[in-house]
Amino acid sequence: MAEQQRDHRTGGARPLGSGTKDLRLLVESLGMLEGEALDQAIRQAMALKGTITTPLLAVLKRMAAQSDDELDLTDKIEEQRLHVVLLLLAAFREKAAFDTLIELCSKDAEIIESLFGLFGTEYLDKVLASVFTGDFGKLRGLIRNRQAHEYVRWASIGAYLVLYRNQVITRQDIVQTFRELFTELKDDESNILDGLVCDSLDIHPEELYPEIIEAYDAGRINHEYLTVTRENIEEEARKSKSQTLEEFKAKPQYFYIEDPVALLRRLNGMTVERETLLADEETDEGEGAL
Repeated sequence: MAEQQRDHRTGGARPLGSGTKDLRLLVESLGMLEGEALDQAIRQAMALKGTITTPLLAVLKRMAAQSDDELDLTDKIEEQRLHVVLLLLAAFREKAAFDTLIELCSKDAEIIESLFGLFGTEYLDKVLASVFTGDFGKLRGLIRNRQAHEYVRWASIGAYLVLYRNQVITRQDIVQTFRELFTELKDDESNILDGLVCDSLDIHPEELYPEIIEAYDAGRINHEYLTVTRENIEEEARKSKSQTLEEFKAKPQYFYIEDPVALLRRLNGMTVERETLLADEETDEGEGAL
């Protein structure tokens, strides 16, 4: 029986085969559909793993190849399509996406802010880890890239923890890498050290405690940005490592991408909540000015 795709303009349904043209149409629709129609399209794409990979990669490559001037930062259809494509490729563990994703993440910070938004802070680390090829040089290169958007750099740090949670690397691998990064990024004026501190605490700070305290006492941690206090750090250090690691392994934020539909619904809910909050703040400011 042919798959069905809902037409977002008419609400009707039409047959969807697995031919090249139909696959391209399905991928293009991922940026235009909403609600249950989008959920259905994503499930169809999941069922076509393998045959749909090429057009999904084509979307990612097209976005990465465009210059900053060519990218339309107001195009919400392209933005949504990119998010869904990345979730699908991550769910497929499609390693062919990794190098192109690194290229995309290396774009100007303003471009990244528009393309990813909340997606970047919530899921980019999981996506990077889910399509990881084993090239730690490129992953670490994003962390070191001082021109990259901060949450791209944070996500690259977080990807190490996702890889550890999924037994690709060991905890000692992370400790060694983070120790080197604390030294390499000592004079970095961004909030990247905050990310190193947070993720170090999540896997227990025992071996990295000297580096964390040194950065904290030297004033290289943004205290307004990071709510972790010195007391919090000391408290985490006193906890048993086994307890911390059990808690770490239970945190969904370090799981691979598995269910794009559920993750996208969560993201959309967070976006609506954030927009409502911002609108309320603007209303309050307007009333206060009267």
